[in-house]
Amino acid sequence: MTKVSIDLATDPRDSDPVPLLFWVPANKVLATQAQVAELLGTQSGGIRDRSPYKPPFSNTHGPRDAWQLPPWEGDEQDAAEWILRVVTDNQRRVLAHLISAGHAGVWTMELRHTAGYEPVSSMSGVFKAIGGRFRSVGLRPLWNGGPKDPEKGQKLRVLDEKVKHLFANAIKNRYPDLAAEFRIS
Repeated sequence: MTKVSIDLATDPRDSDPVPLLFWVPANKVLATQAQVAELLGTQSGGIRDRSPYKPPFSNTHGPRDAWQLPPWEGDEQDAAEWILRVVTDNQRRVLAHLISAGHAGVWTMELRHTAGYEPVSSMSGVFKAIGGRFRSVGLRPLWNGGPKDPEKGQKLRVLDEKVKHLFANAIKNRYPDLAAEFRIS
């Protein structure tokens, strides 16, 4: 189990975000996250996605193998921006690193370090959560698996240039500091 440290707000005001930590069974995480997001979105003063884009599906949509979902066409800017907006900061850093690595790829061990996860942390949950966002928009995840190494993990690549370009533009437009950090131009 990973140890978690959370700074608590000492004097929260009205709509200040405050941490809420609770434990759920692993097979209920995605559904619980979706329910909490829906609840917050319906409450007055809740955190909302103010974008007009709403994904057409749930985070469990599609076949067991998410790579059997339809490929990206290259004009789904709203869907790409939505994914980048709703993933966690650490998950967004993983996606930015994948985009910057492109065809050359990056090892999961390096992605783990980039995102600030503990060296012993499994990345499968991270990719499952990110993959759920791709399922929500009804399109296949942007990365492809490559060789595996017992020390480095698996090498992941973004092979589709139009998807790489689509996400690179979304990162540059909405997260310029992240684009600069990962040299996404």
